Amino acid sequence: MGLAKVGLSNKSSSFVILFRFSSSRRNSIWLLIFNFNFCNNIGLRFQADRILFPHLRQALLVGSNTNMTVDISKLIDQRNESLWNEINLKYQVDLQPSSNCEYACYSKSTTVTFFVPTDNYCPDSFTHELLHVYIRLKEVYIGSNLILRINSSRVLQRIFNDKLLEHISNCLDHIKMLPIYLGMGFSKDKFLLDYYNNKCTDNELADIKRYYKNGNRFNSQAVETFIGKFFAVKADPNDSYDYLGCLTKLKKIDEKLYITLDNFVISWQNYDLDSTDIFNSYRDLVDKLYEGLKAWMTIKEFT
Repeated sequence: MGLAKVGLSNKSSSFVILFRFSSSRRNSIWLLIFNFNFCNNIGLRFQADRILFPHLRQALLVGSNTNMTVDISKLIDQRNESLWNEINLKYQVDLQPSSNCEYACYSKSTTVTFFVPTDNYCPDSFTHELLHVYIRLKEVYIGSNLILRINSSRVLQRIFNDKLLEHISNCLDHIKMLPIYLGMGFSKDKFLLDYYNNKCTDNELADIKRYYKNGNRFNSQAVETFIGKFFAVKADPNDSYDYLGCLTKLKKIDEKLYITLDNFVISWQNYDLDSTDIFNSYRDLVDKLYEGLKAWMTIKEFT
C-alpha cells in the first residue's frame, strides 16, 4: 500500500517543495499507517463472506456490511485469488465504495475494510492493498513498532513527526510488497500513483544541502526531508531512475545518518517475513535503528 503525508503546511516554501514527494504518495489507513492507491496511467494501503474458494469465483459474495455496488469479481482473478482467500480466512472483510476515487484500506482488530472506486476497477491497485494486509498476516508490524519506539523518545520526536513516520512505515511495506506483487504478475507502473515521478531531484538535493546545517546547528526540517527522501528512493519501484547519484550526495551531506538508515533498510530487505526465530525479530531491527538514531542526535543542536 503506500504513504504518506510528509509535507507540512507551516513550513517555508522551500520545504513545501522538498516535501512534495509525500503529498503525491498513496495514503492508506492501518492503525497509524495511511495509504491510498490509484490505478491509472501514471500508476501508483480489506473480506467478503469469510472464506472464498476458487470454484466459487463466479458467485463471489460480500459481507453483510458491504455495499453491494462493489463488484469483487472485477478485482479478483487467478493471480490474486489465493491471497484474497488467505485474508478471508483470518479477517472479517468489508468492501465499500470509495468516496474520493482512491483505493484504500482500514483495519481494526480482526476487521478489514477495503474502499474501492467503483468507476475504476483495477486488480493491480486492489492487490497492492491486499499485500499491506498480507504483511500483517505474517504478524510483522514493523511500521507500528517503529512509530511507538520513536514516539517514546522526546529527542527523536524533534525530527520524526507523525507524517514522516507514516511515510517511512509505508515505504517499509512497499519494500517487502513489490517483489511479491511482481511475482504475482501485476504491472509495476501501477504499484504507485507517482510511479513516473522522480523521488529525489537535483533541485531537492540542492535545497537539502543548502539548509541542512548552519555552523553547528542542524535544520530539523532539512533533516526530516533528508530522511523522507532516503526512504522514498529506497522504496521506488521505477528502475528507470538512476538514484545512485542522489544517494551518493545524501551520504556526503550526512554520512553517519545515511549509514544508520541504510543499514536498517538492508536488514529489512533481508528479513524473512516467515521467520520464527525469536532472536531475529523485526523488533530487533527497529531497536538497532532507534539506538543508532539516538547516538547520531547526541550533542547536536537543532533549529
